[in-house]
Amino acid sequence: MSTFGVKPALGQGKNIVLLLTGAFAPIHRGHIETLDIAKDHYESEGHRVVGGIVSPSSDEYLGMKSTSLGKFTLDVRLNLCRRALEELAPWARCDDWEGRQPGFVDYPEVIAHYSQEYEKFGTNVVLLFGSNHPKFSTTL
Repeated sequence: MSTFGVKPALGQGKNIVLLLTGAFAPIHRGHIETLDIAKDHYESEGHRVVGGIVSPSSDEYLGMKSTSLGKFTLDVRLNLCRRALEELAPWARCDDWEGRQPGFVDYPEVIAHYSQEYEKFGTNVVLLFGSNHPKFSTTL
């Protein structure tokens, strides 16, 4: 099984960055809650969550997913994401690397990109994923 550049076992007391990928058209409370739940979990296990990254996908991917989401261009999604994180999860940031890549970038490549960036600081990147539950359908 490939770990896509992320070390398979974190061990006690590791520094970690949480990574959440997706369309974020738009970002909503469920996305923020995913970050918060993961942060609480890893900290309760003795790790230090030193940050979070929300990584919106490209406009091309969004167009493949749904034509009705076209009003949520990458720049709009980045702006909404940054505003939401600033208010609700200031320890995390929204990054445009994935969205600015040509075509569709699958999550293993996104993980590898951020892992390479953070490994030099002794920090592990942990990919978060989940499903959107109807209770999270209210947008910010």
